[in-house]
Amino acid sequence: MNVISNIHRITTGAWRQNGYIVESISRHALVIDPGAEAERFLDVIGTRKLVPLAILNTHAHYDHIGAVCRLMEHFADLPFYLHGADRSLLRQANLYRSLFGEGQSISLPSSFTDLADIIETGLVVKEFQVECIATPGHTKGSVCFRLGDHLFTGDTLLPNGAGRTDLPGGSVAQIQESIQLLANLPDHLTMYPGHGAVGPLREAQARAASTIALTN
Repeated sequence: MNVISNIHRITTGAWRQNGYIVESISRHALVIDPGAEAERFLDVIGTRKLVPLAILNTHAHYDHIGAVCRLMEHFADLPFYLHGADRSLLRQANLYRSLFGEGQSISLPSSFTDLADIIETGLVVKEFQVECIATPGHTKGSVCFRLGDHLFTGDTLLPNGAGRTDLPGGSVAQIQESIQLLANLPDHLTMYPGHGAVGPLREAQARAASTIALTN
């Protein structure tokens, strides 16, 4: 049964990162990668009269976590999920932010629920069933989230191919393995990337695989 009634894409920040609000037919919601401009996420949640259940992050680069604390403050006890291999990136987010010329620091969550503990079993949050796929390469703790026919790839896979590996936590060898892993998923899935347009997973995966083949 398809419990998802709407997926809201919210593009924010200097890096034009995508965050998502996944809305169920019962008006529950999951927030994925809220990178900045928390008020825009709050506006959608308020306008749609949604009840957020959790924040899920594909990775901990600063442009994808900037609105996490604001949402956690607004919605008391809202759980935050992140892979533990990105713990150091989370802690050092403001350092990297300054190195990339960003001005004001962001508030960082002091704790999170480690996705590494539930990779094998997946995550069930009320009516949402989330498959958590470890896809290191862009960062050590990068994860893709599958909800039915929808795959949220963060910066592991973008419309033009594989994500960058020259940023903190990146690995060419690991992202090659992760792209190959995504090739095992069904052809009909729609990809919701961390940057760029939503589109067919298989097209982006094929571009990434072709690029990887050319570099080997």
